[in-house]
Amino acid sequence: MSDNHESRLDTLRQKAEARLGDLHKSMEGLSPDELKVLIHDYQVHRIELELQNEELREAQNQLQAARDRFTRLFNDAPVGYLTIDSNGMICQVNQTFASMIGREPYHLTGRPLAQFISPEDRSAFHGRFRAFFKNPTGKKMEFGLQSTSKDLRVRCVGRMESTTHTQPESPKPRHLLLVVIDVSEQVRAERRQLLMARILGILNNSQSLAHGISQILESIQEETGVDACGIRLRKGQDFPYYVHHGFSREFLDAENTLLARDAHGDVCRNAHGEPDLECTCGLVLTGQTDPSNPLFTPNGSCWTNDSFPLLDLPENQDPRFHPRNTCIHQGYQSVALVPVRADQEIVGLLQLNDRRKNFFDKKLINFLEEISSSIGVALMRLQDAQMIKDSEERLRALLNEKDKFFSIIAHDLKSPMSGLLSLSSVLADNAHSLTREELQEAASAMFKSSEQLYALLENLLHWALMQQGMMGFAPGSQSLRGVVQAGMEPLQSVSSQKDVALRNLVPEQMLTQVDVPMVSTVLRNLISNALKFTDRGGSVIVSASRDGDMVKVAVQDTGLGMEQDSLDQIFTLGKKKVGAGTRGETGTGLGLVLCKEFIEKHGGQIWLESEPGQGTTVFFTLPAAPKDTAENKAKKQAVGTGPTG
Repeated sequence: MSDNHESRLDTLRQKAEARLGDLHKSMEGLSPDELKVLIHDYQVHRIELELQNEELREAQNQLQAARDRFTRLFNDAPVGYLTIDSNGMICQVNQTFASMIGREPYHLTGRPLAQFISPEDRSAFHGRFRAFFKNPTGKKMEFGLQSTSKDLRVRCVGRMESTTHTQPESPKPRHLLLVVIDVSEQVRAERRQLLMARILGILNNSQSLAHGISQILESIQEETGVDACGIRLRKGQDFPYYVHHGFSREFLDAENTLLARDAHGDVCRNAHGEPDLECTCGLVLTGQTDPSNPLFTPNGSCWTNDSFPLLDLPENQDPRFHPRNTCIHQGYQSVALVPVRADQEIVGLLQLNDRRKNFFDKKLINFLEEISSSIGVALMRLQDAQMIKDSEERLRALLNEKDKFFSIIAHDLKSPMSGLLSLSSVLADNAHSLTREELQEAASAMFKSSEQLYALLENLLHWALMQQGMMGFAPGSQSLRGVVQAGMEPLQSVSSQKDVALRNLVPEQMLTQVDVPMVSTVLRNLISNALKFTDRGGSVIVSASRDGDMVKVAVQDTGLGMEQDSLDQIFTLGKKKVGAGTRGETGTGLGLVLCKEFIEKHGGQIWLESEPGQGTTVFFTLPAAPKDTAENKAKKQAVGTGPTG
């Protein structure tokens, strides 16, 4: 190129010198005036030439400025530009495209475009490239680009360009000019919109909250690629994980409960009596986030893309209660905690953890807040549906109980009432002709029927009051032996008539925290049943022993015993429990059902152990009196029984 330029200059100089020689020859015969005119023309031409040169330089400057502007427009365009040849090799790129993938333009020239396409899209790119290069008009391609910072989703359109080759006789190579647009945000927004629609569909169609939330977490994890996620929901005073994906067992063992406990294992509470919840989850769940802190959002969420500096946070600047930092120690650099609200009340927490730094952005956090809001609405809907279902089930149960009551009244009142009517009819018609012994026998039979009726009616009254929530419940510290003894006294006559020993072996100092009328009803029913099914010469023993915070009471008889089938249905209303007693005594079974309700009202349990011919033992538990109450009562009893002055 430089040799040709030098050759052209030499040729121009030779021509100029030849003309100048001719000019000198022609000037030899000129007069002075003619020379003046010639010199004047020469000077004018020289000035014109200088002016032309200035215009040329100005044009060159303008051309260079235009060239610079074009270069800036090319490099600083909001979209990526690149030209590639038929083999997919990059010929030229602008700065925007180079910045998309985090490299300089000169690093890209001469390299295949497919090298920078996401592996999952390369085969599709190779399959479409030939057709696209041949005729790009009206076509577009979409694929992922691998960047040094993050992966992008781009969309390309193109047109063919021809470049003039230095050798005219060679064919002009064809190049494809690609316009590359970053559509990552658009694609992400579209995908999140589809995800939200899918989540709403799950929430609206799922009948099981656990299954629905599990599907939601799977969808979130699939869409975002987050390492681990979970949802905490309120359970009593705590917020354990309801559903989780990706967390290790070690992590869950350390983090499942948020309740702060003191050295004695008791739950720590604030000035309002509410339990203290530990670490960042507890801070979000208690609504104590500070919107002015960059860690928190106005909606009460907490998120960070670099959790490690939190380890160095001074104690007086750390808003968390008992920070555990388990997430940090497990290597999770990016953490997002989003509250779940139901009717403005925080009832749970959506948590996402990732070991990569800078995983979250504000748009993703806002999207997660929308999801948590939808979950909260679904929770309210499911809770309302559950309340309706529970109400319907309770209504059905009440109707069934009503039917059972009618059955009990119709069947079990009929027998004693029939006996009373028959006996009273006999007395009314034949009293004058009956002997004293016959009158005594009739009166005794009428008394038994009346006693049976009274017991049944009393149990029915207690049952009705219990079902309507109208029966009082006022537990207090009581001597269990005294309560048992009071329950035995009305049944002493029955035990004497049947010659059955009735023994109270409850320790003197055993105190329980009970409602006396309820427990007395329980004891009366159980002892009465034991007497009913115990033969002459047998025994009924009531004993008790301490079992942790409870007292276990046993009512043991030496009676007929029961089959396993009877034991399985013993506490079910309306089922046939056992046969008649040793003297043909009958019962409805309502007393045992009532006993179960009264014992469970105290927080205890009731069960039976029995074998045919080996007797029956009914066990039930009652809360022991608090230690300080028991000690005070024992001291008072000791003072009352001690010597007087």
